[in-house]
Amino acid sequence: MAQDSVERLLGRMITDDAFRKAVKKDFKAVCFSEGFNLSDSEMAILSKTNFDRFSQLAKTIDDDIRREGRR
Repeated sequence: MAQDSVERLLGRMITDDAFRKAVKKDFKAVCFSEGFNLSDSEMAILSKTNFDRFSQLAKTIDDDIRREGRR
């Protein structure tokens, strides 16, 4: 289900700094390699995302739920 992939992608964007940096460099390649099942329209919408906002949000997340060593 694509909605599940969208939700997993957004959650990972918040909790994984290395993933977020990789997505900023090559969104489509990372989504493909990580197995996110997104429709063409979802890919188009999400690729326009301001990923820097996720960096700001990530700073507010407790380290206990972030991926270790990804800060």
